[in-house]
Amino acid sequence: MAAAEAFAAAAGVGNIRFLAADLATLDPASLPSLDFVSLHGVWAWVPPAVRQGMFALIRAQLSPRGLCYVSYNAMPGAASLAGLRSALRYQPGDDVEALPGALRVLRDLAEGGARFFAEHAIARRSLKGFEGTDLRYIAHEYLTRCSKPLSLRELALEMAGAGLEVAGPARAASRRALAEHLVGSILWATCVW
Repeated sequence: MAAAEAFAAAAGVGNIRFLAADLATLDPASLPSLDFVSLHGVWAWVPPAVRQGMFALIRAQLSPRGLCYVSYNAMPGAASLAGLRSALRYQPGDDVEALPGALRVLRDLAEGGARFFAEHAIARRSLKGFEGTDLRYIAHEYLTRCSKPLSLRELALEMAGAGLEVAGPARAASRRALAEHLVGSILWATCVW
């Protein structure tokens, strides 16, 4: 939170509030009306109770003309990473400390010509992209037990539960993000609801 607050201050943004809270139990009335809600790296990685808490917050506090930005792991593209995710979870420990060993095994398999990596270019590129990546990010992305990639239709049905409709797509942050995450199908979809 300190990094986010420092970033906002450096950008001269004063009308922003950062809050660390359990979204499953946060009282929506404790917050003011919201014009914009950002759910980046949250929706597809949290258990149903937390998603229900987010619904309650959005229903109660998002202003009538507000926007809710949601980025999530999207199907069918995320299917190419299911094997990688499963292999990382299979390793003993299933935590950040177990990742270096698990990644070594997967790199050995990829370099040895394992069929999975030969047939799933997205998984091969993702594994290569792990080099130099903070292990906590990899754990968040791949070891989260409640991770649930969704189709756009599934997400739209869930968002309808919060009274939201599709407003349109949001642009990827960079061409590199597009190149890494859009290969024949959407891997990481970003939509504004």
